[in-house]
Amino acid sequence: MKLPRSAPSHRRTESQPVLPETELLLDEREKSPVTRQSPPSSPVLERAGSLYSETFGQGAQSVQSDRPPPYEGRPEPPSRKPTLPAQPAFLTASLDTQEELAEQLAQMGRQLKLNALHLANSISKEKNVLEDAGEKLERNLDTMTKERVRLRDHRGKSGVFFDALFTIVKPRRPIASQYTQVINSHVTKPVPESAVAAAFPEALKEVQVLKPAYEGGKDTWWAEVIRRTALKAGADGNDVNAHIPQMTEQLLNVFRSKEGYALYPDVIETFEALKEAGVRIGLVSNTDGRMRDALADLGVLPYLDASVALSEEEKVEKPSPVLWEVACHRAGIERPASAGLDRTAGKATPILHVGDELDADYLGALGAGLDAILLRRPGDKVVGRQATELEATTVRVAESLAEVVAYVLGSHK
Repeated sequence: MKLPRSAPSHRRTESQPVLPETELLLDEREKSPVTRQSPPSSPVLERAGSLYSETFGQGAQSVQSDRPPPYEGRPEPPSRKPTLPAQPAFLTASLDTQEELAEQLAQMGRQLKLNALHLANSISKEKNVLEDAGEKLERNLDTMTKERVRLRDHRGKSGVFFDALFTIVKPRRPIASQYTQVINSHVTKPVPESAVAAAFPEALKEVQVLKPAYEGGKDTWWAEVIRRTALKAGADGNDVNAHIPQMTEQLLNVFRSKEGYALYPDVIETFEALKEAGVRIGLVSNTDGRMRDALADLGVLPYLDASVALSEEEKVEKPSPVLWEVACHRAGIERPASAGLDRTAGKATPILHVGDELDADYLGALGAGLDAILLRRPGDKVVGRQATELEATTVRVAESLAEVVAYVLGSHK
């Protein structure tokens, strides 16, 4: 009987090579160990292994157990990581620039957001302010509309009269300067302007007393004023008498237009404000008809409601009440019979006169039954006498026509 062949021994001998499940190979180029893994397990291989064990028994297991682990006692091979090639310098700089631009854009975005928030807040605040201002304007407009309607109720029964010289007009150049220029152009011995400035008021006053209200006509009246002025200033009498017609004609023509007169700056706006309020405007002045021509040349005659009363034309002078009666009649206003201020009622009469002379304008208007304001413009020379201390306590004085407008509109409430 033959015995079965014993299973071949799998013990390691010196001549036999080591055949582990995983071999260590050396890479010829890097000289580093490279791991070659055994093929992955499968059901077929597992079944073959099982049959092998059943056939050979413990021997197969011992062989398998005697084999050392793949890396026992040996260093683990280092892992190999791929090395990327270095980037070009220009590409690196471009990336840095892009990052810097991106940061700047981010900062700009944040700043724009802050600006937008600030603008939104400002618009909201300004919107509230504008809404409040609009409401105030609407209320003011409503008040002004009602006030204009109320003031228009006074049309035909309220009026303001003005004096001319040094109230609404003034000489474009000093009177003494213009007189001196004309006189010296006709005399052999020139006279100084200072002498003419002192002589003119005296000569004017003398002629006003001798020939009131331009008695004899304005040409002869002014010829006498010019003659007396030249003589008082020291001009030669023969030269003056020989050339007085030429002197008179020159000076009368100068003071017939805007060549000789100029409006005060507050005149037009005053007239427009009074017209808007429905107040009639007129002129009451101790002057001749040339003043009407001058006012027409200055563009203010249409404001005067055809109510112009001049002493030369009416043959009477202020402070006579006749001139105001004529002016009221032409303006369609009924003149009050009482004094200018109703002391018992504490209200002014609906008619006002404004002028720069105390006796002729202020006291004359009060005596005619009108209210009055004495105009004293800063810098202008006072014409006529000054008010006494007692009169100064009761005289109503204004320094500009704006004060007159405020008083007129206030007194009509």
